[in-house]
Formats: sequence, structure tokens, C-alpha cells
Amino acid sequence: MRGNLCDLCMQNVHVRCIPHKEKHGELSPRSPHRYSRYITKKRIDRFHKNVNMTFMTSCFPDMKRQRQENIEQLAKKGRVLMRSNHMIQRGGFTLIELLVVISIIALLIGVLLPALGAAKKAAERASCLSNIRQLSIAANAYSATNRDLAIPSYNMVGNGASDTLIDGWGPILDKGGYVPGSNELYTTAFTCPSALDVAGMVSGQTTNTDDPMGWMAWPNRRSGSGSGNVAMTIPAKGYHKIIKVAYWINGDNPIGKDKIFEQSQYYTCSVGYTNQSTGETMMPVPLVTYRRPSDLVMLADGVYSGKHSKARIGTEKSRIGYRHNGDPASANAAFADGHAESINGDVFPTGVRSLDEATGANYTIFAKPKW
Repeated sequence: MRGNLCDLCMQNVHVRCIPHKEKHGELSPRSPHRYSRYITKKRIDRFHKNVNMTFMTSCFPDMKRQRQENIEQLAKKGRVLMRSNHMIQRGGFTLIELLVVISIIALLIGVLLPALGAAKKAAERASCLSNIRQLSIAANAYSATNRDLAIPSYNMVGNGASDTLIDGWGPILDKGGYVPGSNELYTTAFTCPSALDVAGMVSGQTTNTDDPMGWMAWPNRRSGSGSGNVAMTIPAKGYHKIIKVAYWINGDNPIGKDKIFEQSQYYTCSVGYTNQSTGETMMPVPLVTYRRPSDLVMLADGVYSGKHSKARIGTEKSRIGYRHNGDPASANAAFADGHAESINGDVFPTGVRSLDEATGANYTIFAKPKW
């Protein structure tokens, strides 16, 4: 002991606990406290250690803080060591595991790709339907501000036997501020999202199967020989930009030769066309001409105008573009009353009575249906 302090626990000798008294020989074996003899040396040592540490840390706060920091550092090292051991033990994938993962990924791709493709096509069909309906509303707005006359498929002079400038219904709507157009594909309502990047009328006819799936540039200069159309602005008439249009308009289109025609036969016509033999000129179609506007096709997927009898899917030189999947494929169409819907390729109206009546559909291309 040192003075009045115990060498073991640094406590005052007058406040020793029972184990301390036994340790210092102050407790008789025959004392009432006989249970103390069963206290093992290990337990006594542990008791001293805890008491001593409690006393020291209470008297020296820095020691307590240092002890806590040591404990935290040891715990942190233990965690790092456990992680490193786990990483060492788990070095990577086995070949079998890798092959299983690859096969699962391949299976998921095989299942998901068709579904994603179908979803994309459905989205494009819906976007196209929205575009064509927007164009039909714009065409009706044009009519409302132009004495209830249908928008021309284009304006021209003469019969087109020589090179002729034609403006086009797309540039007319753009110039009037109804719908903005562009020379870039897929950026405006004038192009279907499913349209191919093909100049469908560059040769003057839709000779290839992909041509009606593409677009046509307006305004343009039509060759008198009918050998082609060249995109060209008409600044004198206020047409300062080229517009790509991927929709067909239901118009009378006799350009290139003298033809006997019927006024206001279809939704619209080539306004200004003149039969040089008879001197008769095509005039704009009044909206009051339409007897069944909800059945009268105004616009459809495709290019240019005319060729009504060749409108069905699979027909050579058809100008209707059946861009949307189905059995058979379909084309979106807008009608004179402003609504839009899809028409299957085997029931699209052609103006040929035997073909149209056989389908049982009410669609028509005539302003004044003949049956």
C-alpha cells in the first residue's frame, strides 16, 4: 500500500470491497463471508481491472476518450479485414456462373425486343394519327377563312404539258400559318414517324414499292414530259422554303395532258388546271359539295395526289403508303369532317365500284358518292 491507498485498486483502504479484504488477508476463512473463497483468481483479476479502469477513466477524461478512440479504430480495422478476407475468398465468377448470366440476358433480350418493337410501332401509329388529324383541322381552318372552299392539292397554270411550277397544299398551310413545315423529316406534322427517307415522286411516278412509303418535296417544278419533279421555291408567290410532305391528298390530278374532268369530283383538285382542248378550268371545291363528309377521305399516308384506282395495297404505282403493321398493313387517313382513323389496305376506297362495294365499307373518295 501507499499511504492509505491500496496498491491494487488505488482506493482508500477504509473502503475496500470484500474481494480486496480477502486479497490482503484481512478476511478470515471462518468469516461469515465464506462465499468469497469461491471467487476464482480470474474473476478477482477481472474485477480489479474493471474497477481500476473505471477509476482511472473517471479521474482522467483524456484516458477515457483515448480508450474509446482505440476501441473504434480496432472495430474499424476488424471490419476492413473482414471485407478484404471476403474479397479474397470471392475472387470472381466461375465459368458456369458467367454462362448462366449470359443465357439469362439472351433470353430476356429475345423476349423483350419484339415487345419493344411492337410498342414503338404502336407509338408511331398514334403519332401519325395525331399528325394527320392536325392537318385535317388546319385544312378546315383554311376553308373557313377562304369562302368555305377546300384547300387545293396545288395551284397551277395550263395543263402541265410543259414544265410547270406547282405550290402544293403543304406550303399553302405553312405560308398561311396554319401548320409549320420543314425540309427536315420527322420534325413537323407533315411527315409520318414511320415514313421512309425516300423521295417518292422524284421520277414522276411511284415506280418502286418503297416510293409511297416515303415523302415528296413541295413546291416543285414538274417536268412537262412527266419524267420527274424537282423541289424549287417560288419567291414570287411567297414560298421561300422547301417542305417535305409524307401524306397523300384526295385530289383530281390530270396534270400533264388534256383530260375531260368533272368539277368537284373528289375532296379537292388541281386548281387552275385547264384542258386546252375544251378551255375548261378546274375550280376550287366548295365544302357544301360533300354529301358524306364523315366517309370522305381527305388525307392518307402516302405521297402526292391522284391515282385513286390504284390505291389498294400491293397495287403497282399506288400512292398510298401502308406504313403501319397489321394483316394486312394499314394507312392512317383523315376525313372531311375532321376525324382520323386507320384503314386496312384491302378496303381502302378506289373509286372502282366493283372493288369498293365488295368490301362492305362506307369509305369513299367521291365528294358526291355514286353508290
